[in-house]
This record gives sequence, C-alpha cells and structure tokens, in this order.
Amino acid sequence: MSNQTFKAIALIKRKPGTSRDDFAKHYETVHVPLALETFKFSGYIRNHIIQAEPNNEPGFDVFSMFWNRDMDELVANYERFSSSQGDAIRADELTFMEPPKNRSFMVSEQCDDAEPWSAGFCNELENCQKLITLVRSDSKSGQNYAHVEQNLETLLQDTAQVRRYVHNKVLPESEDTPPEFSYITEIWIKDTNDAATQEATNLMLEKLKAEPLVETIARVNPHQTVCK
Repeated sequence: MSNQTFKAIALIKRKPGTSRDDFAKHYETVHVPLALETFKFSGYIRNHIIQAEPNNEPGFDVFSMFWNRDMDELVANYERFSSSQGDAIRADELTFMEPPKNRSFMVSEQCDDAEPWSAGFCNELENCQKLITLVRSDSKSGQNYAHVEQNLETLLQDTAQVRRYVHNKVLPESEDTPPEFSYITEIWIKDTNDAATQEATNLMLEKLKAEPLVETIARVNPHQTVCK
C-alpha cells in the first residue's frame, strides 16, 4: 500500500445552519458509503475539525484525503462524478455541504522519514493529537518561502512532542496558475496532560502562528479510515 503516487486533499465546508457534529455524522454515515459505492480508492481518510485557533476559523470542517493507485483510476473517478453515476453523491453534497466553498488539491507527500505516510498506514498513531496547518503560497505575499520552510522544518524536528509530520506539497493546476497554498502539513503530537509537554506544545503552536505564511492551524479528530 505504500506505493500510491496520486494523492488528493479536499477541504470541505459545512452548509450554513449545520452544526459540526451534524455535519460529521452525515458525512460518515451517509456520504462516505455513497462515495465508496461510486468511486475507487486505494485509501480514504477523513479528519473532522474539533478545534480551530481563536479568531482563525479554517474555512473548512473536514480534511479529507484520497489515494489512487494510478492515473487511470483517478481519471475514472472524475468521470464518474461528472456523469449520471455521480448524481446521488452530488445531490447529497447539497444537503449538508456548501460546495462553492469546497477546495481540492493534488499533492505530493514529503515525509519526515523514508516511507511515505500514504494509505498503507491505516492505524492512527496512538495517544496523539493531530494538527493541520495551511501554509499559503508566497507568490503574492513577497515572503521568502524558503526561509519559512526551513523555520517550520527546524521547529518540527526540534520539538520532542512531535511524533510525526507529513508535508503535502500542493501541485499547481497549470504552469500559469500558482497554487493557493504551498504546503498543507499534518502534525502528530503527543497527547498528554503533563505540564512540561503542554508547555512545549503551546510554545510550538505560538511559533507556528508567528510564521507569516502559516494561515491556519486546526486540531482534528483521529483518522476515520477506509483502506481498500
């Protein structure tokens, strides 16, 4: 399962008037079964938002990841979605999502070790919290992204509470269209009430928030996973 080379990330927004709890329940009990009937995935993982940083709503309510074994499988999924085979799932989206605000990206995984995370790792790391960070593209900001990238890498490597991280490099849709984000990073940190650990984790979060291109930091639930 570690050879998947096609990974997509979707940032999905709930419909106005729908609570996060109701959104997550519908997503897992209705939408996921429809998706699995309609599409073929080699891996499918959902992380639902449980807490955003104060005054920094992330603009999405679930962080979904999809893996396909090859380009043929990926293209077939897009074709199914656009055809009559996708009618049910498109109709369902309108009942609990806000589709115009949904965003999706093709990404390339860059991991903290030699093995890609991919969908082969179906079990969540135990006793961990998970964070999602969105690192904005520097194409319009004028910031030196290489400098920010090095700061993030050093911070994650030097924080003992970080058990694992995966940088998802966002691929441009075309040569003329720079991506909205440069990286979407998944971070697993030790989940403990130990005062020293909490202090170190909070310091890491403060440093992350201080980086000019880090737009969003959100805590998400453990993986909801389907591996096929």
